[in-house]
Formats: sequence, C-alpha cells, structure tokens
Amino acid sequence: MKRRTLLIVSALAALLVAGGLLGDRALKSKGHPGVRRFIHQWWVNYPASFAVEPEVLELKVDQADLEAIEGVVEKARERGVIMRDGNDYVSGEMLAEGATFKVKLRIKGKMADHVKGDKWSFRVVAKKDKGFKGMQRFSLQHPGTRNYLCDWFYHRLSRGEGIIALRYGFVKLVFNGEDLGVYAYEEHFGPELLAHNERMKGPIFRFDPGLFWEHRLNMIEKVRYNEAFAAYQAAALDAFGTGDLEKDSVQRRYFEEAVGRMMAFRNGDLRASEVFDADRIARRHALLDLVGGHHSMDWSDVKFYYDPVIKRVEPIAYESFSAFPIRNLAGADRYTGVFKPSMDLHDAYFNDPDIFAAYVQHLERVSEPAFLDSVFTALAPALDSASALIYREFPYKELDRSVYRRNQLIIRRMLDVPKGFHAYASVQHDSLTLSIVPIEALPMELLGIEGVDGKLLAPAERTIILCRMPGRTGIPIMVRIALDDAWRRTPPERIMVRFSVLGARNTKTVEAFPYALTDGIDLPAFNAPATFQLSDEPAFQVDEASHTIRIKPGVHTLSHDVFIPEGYTVQGTAPLHLDLQQGARIVSRSPMV
Repeated sequence: MKRRTLLIVSALAALLVAGGLLGDRALKSKGHPGVRRFIHQWWVNYPASFAVEPEVLELKVDQADLEAIEGVVEKARERGVIMRDGNDYVSGEMLAEGATFKVKLRIKGKMADHVKGDKWSFRVVAKKDKGFKGMQRFSLQHPGTRNYLCDWFYHRLSRGEGIIALRYGFVKLVFNGEDLGVYAYEEHFGPELLAHNERMKGPIFRFDPGLFWEHRLNMIEKVRYNEAFAAYQAAALDAFGTGDLEKDSVQRRYFEEAVGRMMAFRNGDLRASEVFDADRIARRHALLDLVGGHHSMDWSDVKFYYDPVIKRVEPIAYESFSAFPIRNLAGADRYTGVFKPSMDLHDAYFNDPDIFAAYVQHLERVSEPAFLDSVFTALAPALDSASALIYREFPYKELDRSVYRRNQLIIRRMLDVPKGFHAYASVQHDSLTLSIVPIEALPMELLGIEGVDGKLLAPAERTIILCRMPGRTGIPIMVRIALDDAWRRTPPERIMVRFSVLGARNTKTVEAFPYALTDGIDLPAFNAPATFQLSDEPAFQVDEASHTIRIKPGVHTLSHDVFIPEGYTVQGTAPLHLDLQQGARIVSRSPMV
C-alpha cells in the first residue's frame, strides 16, 4: 500500500514538474520572467487586490440593440478588422456613481482584439451634462488593450509634463446583468477633455485614418497593390465633433486655421516649430522614449489640439503602446537638415532644430534616475490603488519598473556619444578648415576649436552636423574657422574640436586628424574660395591661348592652398622645388606632366 501511494505521489510530482517546465517556457516566450515569479505574483498580489473595492458601472441595452452589437462583433471576428460601416450607436442606460442616465454606445476599436472573448470594447456617449467622472465621451475596454497599468502610468506622466492627457482608470463592468470583471475606462476627445486639462475651447483633430484602414484590410485579406490613397501625405484632416463645428462658426474658423497651418507644414511652407508647440512635441517624444512607446508614433494614431490664441498645435497623449525596452531613440536617424514633402510626420518634426534641441533637453532630464524616483514617490498611493484593481483579475500584470529604468540607461548612453564625428584639419593663412564626417545617429552642433588659454574659436555661423543614415557613410561638410593671433603664434600640438549633441547641456571634445580629408575630389574642402585667383600666384604662369599652366623653375614656398582648374595642362620645368608649409596643398583638376 505504501509503495502504491509513493508511486502515485511520485507520478503527481513528475506531472507538476513537467507542467511547470512547460508553463515556464510558455511564460518566458511571452516576455514573463517565468513560473516562479508568476506564482509569487498570484500569492502576493491577489490578496492585495481586496484592499480596494472596485467601482461598479452597469450598462443595459434592449434585446434588439444587443443583437445588433453581436452582429458587429461576429463580422469583426470574421474579417479581423472592425469596420465603421454598420457599427452604429444604439441606445442604452448606464448606472454609475449612484445615478442612472441615458447613453448611446457601439463597439469601438479597429482590430479584432477589441471583440475577443466576452470583454468587448465599447465607445460610450453619455446624454448627461457631466457624464461619467465628468466625461461625456469615453471608452470601456479590456485592460490588456492598453497593456494594463502601462497606459495608466503614461497618462499620469504626460499630465505631469503639461501634455493634454486622457482620464484613464479601472472599474468593474456589468453589461446586461453579466459581470464582465475589470475594465479600463479611457476618455475620448471632446470639450470636457480640454477643460480638464485647463485648455480653452478649440478644435481637436487628427489625420483621418479611414483610407489607411482600407489598406490594413487589404493586407489582412492578402490583397496587395500600390495604394496611393493610404499614405500620410494623402490623409485629410478630420475634426472630432464635426457636428458641433457645423453649429459653431467660431470653432469652425479655428479648425480651418488649423487645417491651413497643417497643410503649410506638410508642404514645407512653414517649419514644424512655426506650426506646433515645439516644447510639448519634444516632451511627448522624450516620454515615449522613456516608456518604450515608439509604436504610438504612427501618424494614423496621433491626435492634436489647436490653441486658437497662440496659433500652435499641441499633441494629445493617446495609446502609448508601452512598456517595451528601446534600442534606439524616437529622434535617431532622422536629422538630414532639409525638409522634403515626402517625409513622414516624425521625420518632419525632428528636422526642425528647435524641436530637436528641446527634445534632447527633455531626454537629459527624464533619463536621470531622480526623475523616476520622484514620479514613483508622487504616484505611490494612486498607483497602489490602480494596481489593486488590476490584481483582482490579473494579479500577474504588475507595472514593470525595470523597463523604464533600463530605458533611462539607454537614453543616457545614446546621448553620451563616444565620438560625435571624424574631423580633418588643415590650416591656411589665418583660418583653419575642418572637414567633418558624421558617424552618429543624432545631429551634433559644432561649437568651435579650442584655442590658447581655453579660448573657444567658433565658426562664423551656427553649424549643425547631420546624422549618418543607417547603412551609409557620413556626408562630409567643410567648416572654416578664423584663427586669432595667439593661435597663429603658438599653434597647439593637438587640434581639439568642441561639440555637443544638438540641444544637449554637456559639451565634449574630439581630436581632429592633423591632415586634410582626401577621399574625393568633389568634396567642398577641395573647392577654391571665391577670392582665389591662380594668376595672383607668382610661381604659376597661365597661358590662356594654349590652355597651359607652367610652374616656374626654382624654389617656391607655399603656405596656403593653390587650386588649378580643369581644362589645362600643367607643366613643371627643372630645377623645381615646392616647399608646402602649414598643411598647404596643390589641388589640381587638370593633368600634370
């Protein structure tokens, strides 16, 4: 009997071990630390969930309207996409915060994850002045559609940064008497959103994604062709609450202003910082780097507010798609120094030096460990309550703080470039020519060269060095810097070039190679300055009739560059000795015999 019992126990233990190994693999394949952590989360977090009682929100619709909603769900599951056609609002009743009021609702979202299982996503419009928690327009959805606590955290961060943020939290939803468990509520776009964020009334709008979603449906159905209509450049500007605009001539005029300025931006007639609130655009993207929300940068997801007083467009924090480890920055590999209408939205943002500089300044700030320390301290009570609501149904869905900490580290490393660029130096008379070859994914600002006694000798004009595009060599630029008397009297042993990442607080130096760049005859460094005339050079004799240039016999000392144009034959006659000093060169585009 004992032997039989021992065999049963051993078999059960083996099954538990095997199941644990399979479960561990399955969890780790989804990015979870594994079974041990999973069990700990259930053991600790589930009991903690009872510390907070969830607010209950009840929705009711009649049978005919329920069947209409079910029809939308079935079609969406068949197609894999929720299409707007046929997805009409139905009448309903809501019980919340001790009050009952009329609402209209429909299925919300685009992808079929919004109708998976029993937790369907709803868009609700309350027919009551203050609606639910002051929101007349809001969504109810599975917390997983916004990655559980991650969007809650993102909206709190955004609001703290002065960015328009949605009200977002968790409730228990009862739909037609059925307890559907924990739901996330998310504010939609209307005047109450602006009032809650202390903005004056103005248009809220987006690039209309309707045609883009036709393209997505084609992809799902594996129908592929060149869909010109689906591009960012083809998208119209679409206002939220268009019915209200028809009744309000003032708001309609503001929206027309916004459309005009956005069109001028897309066409390149206005710079991004002339149309957008540069600081808030910069803050938003610094936060997206911090939380690992790069997927939310798709132009079809971005929402805007137009401030009718300062005539600037602000971003609205929406759907962060976080939290994921980053390997790059939102602004990396974008700065080309020129705007092209073919650029996507974010390339156009980051090719404005004012926006890029502000972006880097905010990256420096949010990547400091003290920034997250203060955020988590300030949010601790609210985060504990929100976490407890999630843990009641999803005790394994913690806010993984290590992701944000790691992203801070990556941001700091990317800003702390080991070398900003390659620099090649040559001296002519009273100036120094730097040939700069970009090597980094971020633009650099050239501040100057270090002179005697720490004095900085700056270029005549602001010089921003473009980023090197992935898979390509950097495009060289030439910079001339005037040398002062002290530098010419006592040239330093090493030429140190001072620079910073565009907008960065900290500056760095790189040692220039003490010779000219000679990897291509068409580089700017090999072009003659406008003041150069070969006929002024005593060692050279030009015969225009025979297109011949003769270097006179004798000993000649050159301490500056000599440029020989193309279309001539260059001849030298012995005895001839050329002494090239101070890095002087003879740059010839004609054959020398």
